[in-house]
Amino acid sequence: MTKPRVLVNCIRMHRKGDRALSGNFFMCLKLIEAIEALELIDLYVHVDDQTIPYVSPVIPQERLIVENRTVDSILDMELCIRRAIKNLKPDLYHKPSGQLPILPLGCRTIWGVADLNYRHLKLGFARHFYKQVSYRLSARKAEQITAISDSTRNQIVDALKASPRKVKTIYLGTTGFEAKPEPVPNLPKSFLITFGHHEHKNVETVIRALARVNQQDLKLLVIGSLTNRIQLEEIAEESGLADSIRFVGHITEGQLVHLYSHAVCLAFLSRHEGFGLPVLEAMGAGCPVVSSDAFALPEVCNNAAPMYDCDDVQGVADEIGRMSQDNAYRQAWIEKGLANTKQFTWERAAREIIEVYKSAL
Repeated sequence: MTKPRVLVNCIRMHRKGDRALSGNFFMCLKLIEAIEALELIDLYVHVDDQTIPYVSPVIPQERLIVENRTVDSILDMELCIRRAIKNLKPDLYHKPSGQLPILPLGCRTIWGVADLNYRHLKLGFARHFYKQVSYRLSARKAEQITAISDSTRNQIVDALKASPRKVKTIYLGTTGFEAKPEPVPNLPKSFLITFGHHEHKNVETVIRALARVNQQDLKLLVIGSLTNRIQLEEIAEESGLADSIRFVGHITEGQLVHLYSHAVCLAFLSRHEGFGLPVLEAMGAGCPVVSSDAFALPEVCNNAAPMYDCDDVQGVADEIGRMSQDNAYRQAWIEKGLANTKQFTWERAAREIIEVYKSAL
């Protein structure tokens, strides 16, 4: 029996400015690896100069659709996708993240949705309008839609008016880090970590909570480049923590492994998440998590982390204090976290997406 041919999009998955590959690309890469390992379909992958170094070790050369043109704009991407589909004539086109092309493709499509954060982020009018229109069109055009959490699925159905029958939740997998631990210089003896690369990560609540923890030697490391660093520094100053917070910026995977293995906990108090992969990464690395209860995080934490309202400063402070002082309590959460990660596998995700492919054919 002939295997179905599926074309997966892996072009224009870099950030503007520094052209670094997005987290969504690495999510796609893990899914591609898992699908290919099952050998149930003929998987073709559309790659550009940014993504081919990562995809070529996984997919044979004859099943790589290499885009030699520069793909920087939305129009560039749409035209490239149309050409690739016209030449290959796949049974299905799969866009694992981002919107489907607005232009007609002449091919059945699977649309993957990580989140609808554009509805909550501060965006300019033009960008917000484009997102709103393109997401609604994508929901209408796709034969099947996959969401990475029930929270995201519910938003797709409610906000985009998609038929519930064609929207399926497929949780992401989680894997151990491949990089070896890489020491971070001048680490404090006792510290917790948080992520701050977007304002909705809610670092301000972590700072205010730390100010209520009666431990002067406990420090906070904020990972990621920040657009609101000045504001956070002002909050730290007002809270008397100017010398207790360190903004470490971008770090390597090896450095992240090192931080996870030495931190008291990860404070992840995000205001909205389509999934929350750092929670599983931390748990898998043996780092307990203190989480908010926003959007998809209860699904991902699955009772393996204490959870609080995003603005519950005192509750978070009490939790951080107990994590840092009660080793048995902290160890119990570590064990729950490790058990939780075993439920999220890329093989399961791959088998479920293949079932979605079959239902769309």
